[in-house]
Amino acid sequence: MKEKDKEKDKDKDKKAKSKLAGLGVTDVDSGQSTGAVPTTYTLVCKKEIWTPDDQFLESDFVTNILHAQVIEDYLNGNLISMTELTPEFAEVAAQIAALQMKCGQHAGDHFILSHLVPQAVFQRKDEAWWREKVNAESATLKDQPEIIFKRRILTTLQKLPLFGSTTFLVKSSPDPRLPNGCVVCFNINGIHILDRVTKLPVVSCGYNALIEYRYDATEFVMHTGDLMNKSRIVFHTKQGVQICNTLDTTIEYLVKRRKEEKAKEKTAGESSARPSLKKYSPW
Repeated sequence: MKEKDKEKDKDKDKKAKSKLAGLGVTDVDSGQSTGAVPTTYTLVCKKEIWTPDDQFLESDFVTNILHAQVIEDYLNGNLISMTELTPEFAEVAAQIAALQMKCGQHAGDHFILSHLVPQAVFQRKDEAWWREKVNAESATLKDQPEIIFKRRILTTLQKLPLFGSTTFLVKSSPDPRLPNGCVVCFNINGIHILDRVTKLPVVSCGYNALIEYRYDATEFVMHTGDLMNKSRIVFHTKQGVQICNTLDTTIEYLVKRRKEEKAKEKTAGESSARPSLKKYSPW
């Protein structure tokens, strides 16, 4: 019986070693690496709500994720309404383009330059201006780790009103104010509806002005204002469930944050109302 048990143990050891070999664990007997097959993982992050908190920039991991998301929204023009397209913003866009070059993007021809700046902004200046300005900005930047430049980009873009928005493209609406369709943006500050072509703001309101909203398979409807003076906006879209989820998440967060703020105010008020006890020393 003992010999049979020994054979069983040997079989178990062989099976265990074969499993460990697939994971790249060093062979205990020989001390050599088993030569693992590398495994690739993909992390998918769904953006629902961003909060205005500078602490996220302390984490390299979070900074890399946010940069990848924000720069795509920025270059697609989703963070910019026409009200931000001032001559001064072109200077800011040139600075961001220079920072992007330091993050691994290289400028040198029209194709690359035009992909470092949102198209609506790039068209406001000629190519020579962009080339000169971006190269001048790049020359002022010292060599630093790439993560530093990403943080600078995020810090700059945080100042835009549409920063942190979850954006939905709606191609048509029966609303006469939206003949071209619209871009619906939800962020921590409120709801922003822009014309799809001109990117001019049509409607902006806070969540306290949102009375109700609903969706079906082909449209999303929301009512804003108050019970005496309601405004109804209809969007022809199949993204109703995603829009509702975004609204639910945002409103839930705002309600929770307001409760926490009230609790802190109450605690601070109680602390200030208590008489302070001074310690006296006999010396």
